[in-house]
Amino acid sequence: MEKESALFYVVLFLFAVTGIVTILGMIKKVDIEQKYLNGLFSALILELITAVLYIFSNTDFFDKTQKDTFYIARTELPKKYESINKNQLLTILTQNNEYKKEVKKLEKELISLNNIIDAQNPAYHEVLLSLDNKIKEIKQLQTSYESAKKYKHEYLKLEKHFLVRMANLNTKLSVWGTSINLRWRPEEKREIAKMLQDAFKQIGFMSQNEVVNDDPEKTYHLLVAYQKSKNFTETGFLTSEVIAFIIKDYLT
Repeated sequence: MEKESALFYVVLFLFAVTGIVTILGMIKKVDIEQKYLNGLFSALILELITAVLYIFSNTDFFDKTQKDTFYIARTELPKKYESINKNQLLTILTQNNEYKKEVKKLEKELISLNNIIDAQNPAYHEVLLSLDNKIKEIKQLQTSYESAKKYKHEYLKLEKHFLVRMANLNTKLSVWGTSINLRWRPEEKREIAKMLQDAFKQIGFMSQNEVVNDDPEKTYHLLVAYQKSKNFTETGFLTSEVIAFIIKDYLT
């Protein structure tokens, strides 16, 4: 296995382990201290965003550049031969002893090149046919891509926006400790209340016609209702487990 391939599978394995351990920690299947769990969650979200952006910003799906395999170097003719035609030039070359060897050498090189082309596997005409089919496939993909492109930007924007906001919400949660009581010092938690309402609206727990605001009391009742729908034993406190369930609802 090449070094690049080995590195790719190692990074892929570490990314999978990070995701599994983080999700298990958030749904209380694995006992992990909260400060480490917050770091794992933020790292997982940033890895997801980085992978998607890197793929879509570095991949060229429609590169049709072709390179010539063979070329024959051309030398300029002396002035006195520039105006004569091909047959006249061949006559001069074959009649002049100093050019006979050069002509024979060029003929052997031409025969050698023809033999190389004939010996190709697959044959040259098969390569051209396959290339033509690939060009047709690329054109079909381009047509499909153009049809879907208008939705691509909005989808990526929404995906990035939601995941980043959830990472920020989890970071703000860690500032207050392991949980947040929206009824305690509510004026200091208006931003968190608005972010949580926006998340509930994104997953369909709030009506699409309902306007998101920064009212901690309203958010508190929404939080309690959501936790009851998920059979939480304790309600009224925003925790990393709640954020994990919101992300799960968003992805499913």
